[in-house]
Amino acid sequence: LNLTMDAPDVIVACDLFHHIPLAEQELFLKRMHSALDSNGLLLIQDIDTRPLLKYLFAFSADLLQCKPKDLYYRSSAEFGIVLEKAGFKVEIKKMDRGYPIAAVLFKCRRVN
Repeated sequence: LNLTMDAPDVIVACDLFHHIPLAEQELFLKRMHSALDSNGLLLIQDIDTRPLLKYLFAFSADLLQCKPKDLYYRSSAEFGIVLEKAGFKVEIKKMDRGYPIAAVLFKCRRVN
C-alpha cells in the first residue's frame, strides 16, 4: 500500500484491518504512525474475536464476500499490543452493545 499525504490530524479506518494480512497490518500501522501529525489520532473500528457468537456472525458475513484465507481477525487485546508497538497510546472500547457483530473501537494517539 502506498500512503502519501501531508501530516493529517486524524486517520479513520473502519472494518479494514481484518482484511489485511497480519504482517502487512503492522507495516501499514507504522506508515500511518509516520504519516500522522505529532499528536495525531488514529481511529480504528474493527471486529473483535469476543463475544464468540458476535464474532462468528461477522465472520459469516465476511465469508459471503471473501475466502477464509483472506480474513485476519485478532482479539482486541492482541491488536492493542500491535498498535502500542507501532508507537500509539491505545484506548479500547467495545462497541457491540445492541449490534449483532463484535465491533470494537481503538482510539490511538501518536506518542513518539
